Amino acid sequence: MMRTLLIRSVLLLATIGLLWLVPVHHDVQLDQRLQPPSASHWMGTDDLGRDLAARVTAGCRLSLSISLLAWAACLGLGLMAGGLAGYWADHWIGKLIDLQISITYIIPFTVFLITLLALFGPGLAPAYLILVLLAWAAPARQTRAAVLQLKSSRAVTAAWSFGYPPTRVIRQVMLPQLFRPVLISSLAVLPEIIALDAGLSFLGLGAPPPTPTLGKLINDGISYYSIAWWMPLFPVLALMVICWAVRFLFAGFTGRPKQSSFPMYRR
Repeated sequence: MMRTLLIRSVLLLATIGLLWLVPVHHDVQLDQRLQPPSASHWMGTDDLGRDLAARVTAGCRLSLSISLLAWAACLGLGLMAGGLAGYWADHWIGKLIDLQISITYIIPFTVFLITLLALFGPGLAPAYLILVLLAWAAPARQTRAAVLQLKSSRAVTAAWSFGYPPTRVIRQVMLPQLFRPVLISSLAVLPEIIALDAGLSFLGLGAPPPTPTLGKLINDGISYYSIAWWMPLFPVLALMVICWAVRFLFAGFTGRPKQSSFPMYRR
């Protein structure tokens, strides 16, 4: 089991690392525009003659960077909020956080997204905030449930008997026990964050042009799909491979795929 997991992790990290080692050029060559895949341009060229493989590579870099940062922020926020909600479940603090988690799941995804867009507007930083605000509830709910179970454990009871303050109980007793399972479970949210980031950039709400993102490349390619099928195809394939690779790693940790706990996939 551990050997298989190690192999999967090494392969995934090596593949992702290659994206940052491949040189990327965005030279405009109008005489090479809309060229099909060939030995010199193995994903073809776009409407401005730029190498599509380089554009897809750059798009994968940016999409992965934003998604990983958003996922890390969601994990940290979820651990903190879920820990407080579980530890003080009967206090107004816990009830308030629990209400915020429930609101994230109750409000229809489209309404929630439109509201956030109206508040923050388009752009790279607003897109990052939207990803965090839409995804933090899943690890928070998992952390809250884990803390509620740990409160009745012997280790926590012993810490209370020694007079440990709540912050020390959470930090030294609870967090080491719940961090790993919550971390592994939150991996199920990562491909959904990647897909949502692509969706935002597809709608023009992510990084401004000419910065390449997978969603923007797919949007640009759709306009030319009848005469340049490779323009939308390869960005879509890249997005699918990235999401599949993360799911593959998650299955290695848990031994089975996990049903999404992200609100947008339960509508």
